Amino acid sequence: MVAYTGTRGGRDFGDVSMERSEDEFQLVPDGDLEAEGDSPHFTPPWRPESPILPRVINIRWKWVHRLSTVVLILMFLGKIPPSGPRKWGFYCNDPAISHKFTGDTITPTCLLSVTYFGILALILLLECFKHEGSEESIKGRIKTGFWFYSSFLVGSMYTLFLTEVLKSLMGMPRPHFMDTCLPDHDPFTCDAGERILEYQCQSERETSWYQGDSYKSFPSGHASLSASTATFMIYYLRQRCWDWSFISVPLQVISMLWAVVVGASRVIDRRHHWWDVLVGDVIGFFITAGILIIYHSQVRQRKEQRLQQQELLVGNEKDKAH
Repeated sequence: MVAYTGTRGGRDFGDVSMERSEDEFQLVPDGDLEAEGDSPHFTPPWRPESPILPRVINIRWKWVHRLSTVVLILMFLGKIPPSGPRKWGFYCNDPAISHKFTGDTITPTCLLSVTYFGILALILLLECFKHEGSEESIKGRIKTGFWFYSSFLVGSMYTLFLTEVLKSLMGMPRPHFMDTCLPDHDPFTCDAGERILEYQCQSERETSWYQGDSYKSFPSGHASLSASTATFMIYYLRQRCWDWSFISVPLQVISMLWAVVVGASRVIDRRHHWWDVLVGDVIGFFITAGILIIYHSQVRQRKEQRLQQQELLVGNEKDKAH
């Protein structure tokens, strides 16, 4: 525990004692400050007189993240809403939804593996090798890498959350809807262009989950998640590898190409309409960019407060020396 006294900006802080803890400001000597590196986990208080405030806010947002994750999983499994996704209906003999289901070029397993495991591995490799020999310790670099990764997890989670909400609310049929669902209407008696609002899927080839998924086309989850990944990687590379352009630039291009290839594959596979992919890309970009902007502003604020506290500590040490 370290105690100090002093004034700053016309305010008397009095005697303030601060100790190391996971969620509070860590006031340490200069040597330990260097050992901590530039890790964003170094979190000073917003106000010295109320160190409990950041903890309360962090706990609140942790529960929001957890609740959103649970709801997202239940929506993906078709448990929310209880009645299933809303059925927008379809037009009789519509060729746009009469394609054969041929599977996925980029499967959900492949997408999730690249998105979460591949990105984490790449971040850790870059943190270990790019900053090797720098003043920042390996522990600080790993912490920084995991901090960036945690911001990506939050951004991608809210991206998928909004995507699943829109899928359930819109209930738009996929291009292979007729083949997967086999709705119980007579295609020989209905008039071309007639809108069918009430129907039931009667396919015995597909499970009930795939039948329900056949009218969850808008927007594309693959597109939104790949756009979220590309947005994060471009941000991360510009923040941490800006002076290593021979690696940073190709990786940024690959990230953008990944989003383009994933989106194009969804249209080619007849899994989505082109507008589903376009809206998915927009969602992934704006949600993730917004989360990263919020996180980045918090880091800058914390670094400024850290420098202020360090200056105050140095000033007090000089006063004691005199």
